[in-house]
Amino acid sequence: YLACLQKYNATYIAALESLLISELPFKEKIQKVFEGTAKKVSATDDYEGCFFFNSSVDSGIHDAAISTLTAAIQLRLEKAFCTAADQARESKQLPIESDSVQIAQYLMMITTGLRAMVKGNASVAEIDHIIHSALKFLPF
Repeated sequence: YLACLQKYNATYIAALESLLISELPFKEKIQKVFEGTAKKVSATDDYEGCFFFNSSVDSGIHDAAISTLTAAIQLRLEKAFCTAADQARESKQLPIESDSVQIAQYLMMITTGLRAMVKGNASVAEIDHIIHSALKFLPF
């Protein structure tokens, strides 16, 4: 698990960071993150799931190395969301008085919730509702 989680960190988290610092509009970036979190495998119509989340839930409580790495990934994701929020404030896509840290924490909470819903095999309608609601409550 640890080696796979390290590769996940190097590959998928780096790709997520690239998306979040891209020139796309902030709302579009966040929507892509949310939708990617709840992506289905087309051949089976099952959710793809999240190796990071599943590792932290299934193995992290029993393995200190996995727990340490999942905590580092969590911080890395929150920092990437914070950077994206800072960019959005600078480009006036978010109000200047918006708190980037609070927005990043909100986005982390939503993505974690989506990952839990995917693990529990929630319906597409439920997940779509959460994504829509989460985007609606951002200060655009």
